[in-house]
Amino acid sequence: MAHSDEDRNDFLRKRGFSKAETGKIIETVMREEGRPSSKRFVRRLASARRRASST
Repeated sequence: MAHSDEDRNDFLRKRGFSKAETGKIIETVMREEGRPSSKRFVRRLASARRRASST
């Protein structure tokens, strides 16, 4: 589980997301979940965003 904003940012940035994309993903998780993201949820959301942007 990502324990800090820095952990979440690092996790997504290492997977090729830009700084802007990373911010949007984290904002989406906070809006939908009402709490900081876990790595598992961020991974699923990131995969969905990649699939949506590649079509």
